Amino acid sequence: MLNEPKSLAPEPYLSAALALLFHVAIYVRARTSRPELVTEEHIREINQLMNAIHNIPESLLHYGRWFTEERMRAAFEHFDGLSNSEERLKLTKAFDDFVQKAQERDAT
Repeated sequence: MLNEPKSLAPEPYLSAALALLFHVAIYVRARTSRPELVTEEHIREINQLMNAIHNIPESLLHYGRWFTEERMRAAFEHFDGLSNSEERLKLTKAFDDFVQKAQERDAT
């Protein structure tokens, strides 16, 4: 990741992706705040969630190479399709909301 020249991601992707990472960190912290209540399903969900987001930093630092916004969206959509649970985080919707908020921020 640090061996190649950087090519930073443009806005609003940069801000939205960072906001999504923050949101996921808070979500996982909340899911695991009471260890006695963490189930095997929670562990599977967190593993799938980490699988969906682990390439975001690379996509921010080396934008337009392998990890493009489209590839990241595909990972988010794959995660979202793994469960119909209403209480489970929806990455695509959260990311789209963050993109919209970044666009609104930058429009002012």
